[in-house]
Amino acid sequence: SCPGGLAWLGNTFPEGWRGTMLMTRFGNFIRADKENCGFDLLQLRLRKNDTGVYEAHVHTVLAPLGRPTDVHVGDKGRIYISEYGRATNSSASYSLPGRILELRVK
Repeated sequence: SCPGGLAWLGNTFPEGWRGTMLMTRFGNFIRADKENCGFDLLQLRLRKNDTGVYEAHVHTVLAPLGRPTDVHVGDKGRIYISEYGRATNSSASYSLPGRILELRVK
């Protein structure tokens, strides 16, 4: 699944969110019996390991989504996610229009 959008969460966000990134994953286009990949919003936290190499720690924040295309950081802990369509897996047909979701971090 390809990343759709990436956003940095700065000092205006609460502890646990501050200093991390959010990434949307559009979802796979291949219709197969395999497990679906993507259709979600991930939180990424970079940490330096004992050898000095950065590692990404990934947490799923919201799933399933309808092919998220971008994520935008608003004010007062608000996050906006745009969706291309409403289908939430690769076997479903497309259903337009998409939507914009508003999340508030507490």
